[in-house]
Amino acid sequence: MATVDGWPAAADRDGLLSTSDALAAGLSKRDLARMADDGQVVHLARGWYCLPSAVSTPDDRGPWERRRLLHVARTRAAVRAVSGRAVASHHSALVRNDMPAFAADLRQVHLTRIDDANSRRRTGLTVHQCVPGSSTCDGVIDISTAVVQSGVENGPMAALVAGDAALHRGLVGLDHLMEACTRVTGPRTVAVRSMLHHTDARAESPGETRLRRALWLMGYHPVSQFRVEDGAFLAVVDFLLEEARVAIEFDGFVKYGRRSPFTLGSQPADVVAAEKVREDHVRELDYGFVRVIWSDMHAFPALNRRVDAAVQRAHRLVG
Repeated sequence: MATVDGWPAAADRDGLLSTSDALAAGLSKRDLARMADDGQVVHLARGWYCLPSAVSTPDDRGPWERRRLLHVARTRAAVRAVSGRAVASHHSALVRNDMPAFAADLRQVHLTRIDDANSRRRTGLTVHQCVPGSSTCDGVIDISTAVVQSGVENGPMAALVAGDAALHRGLVGLDHLMEACTRVTGPRTVAVRSMLHHTDARAESPGETRLRRALWLMGYHPVSQFRVEDGAFLAVVDFLLEEARVAIEFDGFVKYGRRSPFTLGSQPADVVAAEKVREDHVRELDYGFVRVIWSDMHAFPALNRRVDAAVQRAHRLVG
């Protein structure tokens, strides 16, 4: 294969490379196809590539991070391809802003037009009609609109997860989210608006958001980020049930073992050990304790029974 020295300089600051950019740099379409096969470039969409560095991830970030970065690159390419006529929106805007995109299909990029009502959809790309009253910055629609759009596209829980994150980071206020509900149209808008009334800026992860909602549906009233204090001891638990002295923690499993025996500082095993000590101390203060992981959220009846049992034990202990 004939290659051209210095061709990576044809990529933009985000590592994107259009076919026309590559041809201008002296590469041929055959060169691009071979380079994609060899991993020298990553094919994003018709007419678009990126440098591997644009979608590379540290070893410990996992496949989700690569999917996220691929979606960011495809979104940037789609925005560049329409030359300012549309901006990233829906979950594509959320991902561009490093926000959670719950239940989103990251194979599909979503754009919203700037000033016309035309829409279209094909595999890999959906372009929506404009949203009057929305604002844009650097090729991305405003956060509040994106949160509501994501809920309309992916379900009300997606809006709640993104809404919690936006409030937690101080990006928007609840009034902004409610206002966005009046701008975005769709069959789920009413449900999304109702769900967004339950946002909580104290939520620190999508898992906490989902767990809080599950506890409410069980009939409990969880208090977020509750402080358990005992002299110099302080533990902040994800939730405390008002109905009983029961702490609920969402846990995204930390693996045991060190990545390197020569690494200093806090390691996974140290974190697990410290967490065990913290949990034991909370239990010694006569609090019930329920730890929840992602898989529990797919077995709602079983989780409900565990929480109910913990509450009943707490009541017996007090009684």
